[in-house]
Amino acid sequence: MKTVHVPVLLQEIVDNSNIELGSVVFDGTLGGGGYSEVFSEIVGPEGLVVATDLDSDAIVRAKQRTYKSKTVFVNDSYGSIDTIAAENNVSFDLAVLDLGLSSDQLDQSKRGFSFKDGSEALDMSFSVDPERTTAQEILATWSEESLADIIFGFGGEKYSRRIAKNIVEDREDHAIETVGQLVDIIKRSVPASYRHKKTHPATKTFQALRIATNREWQHIEDFLERVPLVMKEGGIVAIVSFHSGEDRVIKHTFRRWNQDGVGTLISKKAIKPTEDEVSKNPRSRSAVLRVIQINKQS
Repeated sequence: MKTVHVPVLLQEIVDNSNIELGSVVFDGTLGGGGYSEVFSEIVGPEGLVVATDLDSDAIVRAKQRTYKSKTVFVNDSYGSIDTIAAENNVSFDLAVLDLGLSSDQLDQSKRGFSFKDGSEALDMSFSVDPERTTAQEILATWSEESLADIIFGFGGEKYSRRIAKNIVEDREDHAIETVGQLVDIIKRSVPASYRHKKTHPATKTFQALRIATNREWQHIEDFLERVPLVMKEGGIVAIVSFHSGEDRVIKHTFRRWNQDGVGTLISKKAIKPTEDEVSKNPRSRSAVLRVIQINKQS
């Protein structure tokens, strides 16, 4: 199991951080290990990288990389950063999140994140814990109103109510268990002109289901609440997001921290990938990076 994921905005994160030999880094979204490997090289044998991921497969892939520092892998959410810091008796010089779905999960996981293979089961959970919530369960049990709300709220899908209505009608006849079944429902729910746009008509609904399945926004809120408490004075928090709703929460939180003296904005505007990066990695095109330096906590 080898990673195919390309880390996004990596050089911009390094350029806007203050890590050096001996620094302690938190990589909250390990993915394929691209960030952690570079951070490990910078902080060296005297430094430490603590890397977390809910996807245990990601940890297996990342462990195939070469690390120059001590590296601790944790199968948990970045929202538990306070507990993880306490368990390792550390505070951080840099804490990083990349909130995008990794190429490994899209192309290799077989959990229904992508709509390319219609036979894949609609799992969509980052975790492989038997007790996890799956997209299948959400489609089978949530009310029409709740489904419409998440498809619109998390996906920005303007045909959310039509899609939710057809999901509920279809599930009365048969379980909605595969990618292909859901894609067919979505295509039936939107106008023909919408089906032939450059962006696949299922993109927004799949994004919304993934966010709901993994409670992603709750994890972000937990992280933002807890991260200032575990940073060293002058430590950097850097977050890459791909969803306008996520970015809005991060932007407003960082601005509030800046006003309240919790931190100092490194860049008032979001940092975006260069044209060269987008040409080499098209999936980076919607990425935005926000960076803040944490002040001494009272």
